[in-house]
Amino acid sequence: MQPFHVHQGGRVLKRPTLLLIYLLPVLLGLSAVIQAQTIPLNKDIHSNRVAENAAFRPQRSILNINNLWLKLQNDGLIGYDNLKGGGLTYPMQYGGLLYCDNLIWVGKVKDGRVPELRTGGGLYRAGTVPGAILNKGVPENPESPAVRVYRVRPDYKEADLTLDAAGYFDAAVTKVTPEMVAAVREQYERDWKEWPWEKGAPFVDKNGNGAMDPDESPGLLNADQVAWFAFNDLDETVCKSFYGGPPIGIEVQLTLWAYKGIPEFKNVIFKRYRLIYKGTASTPVNAIIDSLYLSQFVDPDVGYFADDLAGCDSVLSLGFGYSATSPDILYKPLGWQSPGIGYAILQGPLIPGNQGDEGVFNFEFRKEMKNMPMTSFLLNSTGDAISEPTYGAPTCWFWNQARGFFPYYGGPISSWPFVNPTGELTKYMAAGDPVAGTGWIDGVYKDWGGLNAYGFSTSPGERTFFMNAGPLTMALGDTQEVVIAIIACMASDGRQSTAVLKYNTKLLRTIYPYLAEKAAGREPAAPVAPAAPRDFLLERNYPNPFNPATHIRYAIPVDATVRLSVFDVLGREIKVLVDATQPAGWYALEWNGTDDKNNLVPSGVYFYRLIVKDVELTKKMMIVR
Repeated sequence: MQPFHVHQGGRVLKRPTLLLIYLLPVLLGLSAVIQAQTIPLNKDIHSNRVAENAAFRPQRSILNINNLWLKLQNDGLIGYDNLKGGGLTYPMQYGGLLYCDNLIWVGKVKDGRVPELRTGGGLYRAGTVPGAILNKGVPENPESPAVRVYRVRPDYKEADLTLDAAGYFDAAVTKVTPEMVAAVREQYERDWKEWPWEKGAPFVDKNGNGAMDPDESPGLLNADQVAWFAFNDLDETVCKSFYGGPPIGIEVQLTLWAYKGIPEFKNVIFKRYRLIYKGTASTPVNAIIDSLYLSQFVDPDVGYFADDLAGCDSVLSLGFGYSATSPDILYKPLGWQSPGIGYAILQGPLIPGNQGDEGVFNFEFRKEMKNMPMTSFLLNSTGDAISEPTYGAPTCWFWNQARGFFPYYGGPISSWPFVNPTGELTKYMAAGDPVAGTGWIDGVYKDWGGLNAYGFSTSPGERTFFMNAGPLTMALGDTQEVVIAIIACMASDGRQSTAVLKYNTKLLRTIYPYLAEKAAGREPAAPVAPAAPRDFLLERNYPNPFNPATHIRYAIPVDATVRLSVFDVLGREIKVLVDATQPAGWYALEWNGTDDKNNLVPSGVYFYRLIVKDVELTKKMMIVR
């Protein structure tokens, strides 16, 4: 075992530093909150931002259209400038919830170079550089004015941009000048006109021709603010300085978007990572990345960073952080309680499925495909036996943790599993229920297990976590994408904030991927059906999970007697939706979550089955009350 370290913002703090860390609230408490409340203008930041804007090459930007204000920069790092409240502030300019997050990938790269097992992406610093890959092995010049964070909002010409300018320049609202507002408006204007749709930035494609025509505009899913940029791993020096491996030729396109005025989305920012395996100059055409894992790294700083706790919900693919102190010391002077932050994987990587499966890619359903959930979760805590490896040398640490095993510091490939407090092996650390106090929960301060398995729970302190999905395979030219919702909440205490985060995650799952329809204030529109279906079809219900009702569509190619029923998990038929002879065609109906006696059925998994002649089709759905 290695002596433990405390990780704060990429700096490794040794054990003697802990005393100072835990005295910081006493020394800084109220003054830190007052600073967060007013956020005085930092002249260096102001001048740097004005210079960036004058050159129209902002390396950093902010998403700040609703209650979450998230900072980002164009090498892939989300979050920076911790002296100003961290990478994400909530609500708006006040308390901080996040130091930073980043994307990591690890897998066996079969392209003729060594080592085969490689780690890419970024933690507190990036192994990537800004810009897209123009052709195989040919990156954009990261110093080009075209390589920047692009940010748009449809109402930029007439909107009051005072709040926007306050976030962009890290200034108190009272310190915002007309020049700042004008600079932000000018930046929006330039980004709107130069929107890089040719490189993958999303736009409203009215005619579906794949090109942004003069009557079309930047945007995504009716969002009120959208940011986009690309980065890649082709720089040999930068890539090897991360964790020792040579470049793979991965381009990442990162889109972030948010909504205002929609209650379900007021504390949410959505982001989509799109990874494209474009290759290096020497990558052979038959190259593949085998057993690839994608890992969302998160360093939450929930109010005061040194009293945090964290955990996950493996069923919801949710990782979360919360404060052990109620109210949190940095929120207390404002009269607020303890907030929480959650990262929910709404759409994991797309992989082949079975007949009847449907996956989502680019917000469209793909038949006989499925999206991977979170497949493992690692919690790294103050005082535990897990220490992140040193930059610059190849390591198995990320390979071990991504597969759900203990990540030896500097050690070999391992399969030493984690075990929960009741003795079951698990790939999901801290997946218990903090409200009920059951299962593996953070903050108990004990360890368990033996030589063949390990589990622990430490006292509150600094936390980081890794949300993993894999394994999958990417061939040269393949594209994968992951959609994540960053969610904030305010509850009566830290434990209750985890319950609110879970509830909000379930709510978002009833809406996704129909975000555009929700933003437009209408129900999801059913896709246009062909006049004469050529086969028996039973489509995925939407929304799913749902509450209180869901829509079901099916098709029959011939006139026939149709029976469509709902069954519980015990196989009992609880509701007959259709029992009649129908002509060939497409049909749609709604189930309101009641049984044949019109009683509301409880939360849980149900099945709906279509029987026509000798054809029987069944799909699964879930009610979340």
